[in-house]
Amino acid sequence: MRNIAKPVVTGNAHGQLTRRDLLFSLLALPLSSKLAAQGSKSAIRTNSLNNVMISVADMGRSVPFYEKLFGPSIKQGDLALFRLARSPRFFAIGPVKAGQKPGFTSYGIAIDDFDAERTAKLLSAAGASAQVTTRAGTPELWITDPNDYKIQLVAPEYGHGSGAKGQVIPAAVKSTGRIPLPLQSISHVTLTVRDGARSKTFFQDVLGLRVQAMQDQTACLAVGPGPDFIAFGVNSKNASTVRPQPRHGNSRGQRPRADRVRQQRRGQAAHMSHQAPSAIE
Repeated sequence: MRNIAKPVVTGNAHGQLTRRDLLFSLLALPLSSKLAAQGSKSAIRTNSLNNVMISVADMGRSVPFYEKLFGPSIKQGDLALFRLARSPRFFAIGPVKAGQKPGFTSYGIAIDDFDAERTAKLLSAAGASAQVTTRAGTPELWITDPNDYKIQLVAPEYGHGSGAKGQVIPAAVKSTGRIPLPLQSISHVTLTVRDGARSKTFFQDVLGLRVQAMQDQTACLAVGPGPDFIAFGVNSKNASTVRPQPRHGNSRGQRPRADRVRQQRRGQAAHMSHQAPSAIE
């Protein structure tokens, strides 16, 4: 996926999702305001955001970079995974494929009563493009939204492991020192979309998401009961030839020491602000 649309967090002039953007947006707290639940035509029930994956040009450089911030990673195939607290959810990095550029790869949504084949049939009947693949004997379900974003649908216990639901995962590697920015859970994914109204219809009718809050023209659609959410501009109208990219993906993290935050601000030129006692942006 080409990096074209401008990210809302600090980015470069070409609108690329830089490592700096991702790093500091991975630590934000979501909005707490909620709206009443809305009716859904969807035959599936979402549970939570499960994972975010990106590709990098040099795993030898990128893995140590993130490990210094988030703690030890778990090697699974060609991926390096960072578990979120004690849950199976994760942030993962992998090598970029030949002919492509580093950047966002996909994000995952957990759904209740997950069965890859049965869910694929329900989604196909709803007009979604669904595909079941197999990874080392584990079935995995993928769909593509109207903006060509890849979304992985998984069971709540999925952790990119083995087993029927990818739930058999290696034990986490214990850190021998203090972890500067321990990740806790995924907060939200913000997308740039071609057609806001069409995207809203897709997420509501196909995935059953409800509007949790509105920020001006940005809709925050709750994944499951919330507070996890997906955000995008409902009035967005971009050229159909433009391939949008996620603006950022966020994860809640424990609050770091103030001196570490000041040092990171100077070293990374990122904009950070405290939003709650247990999180930073």
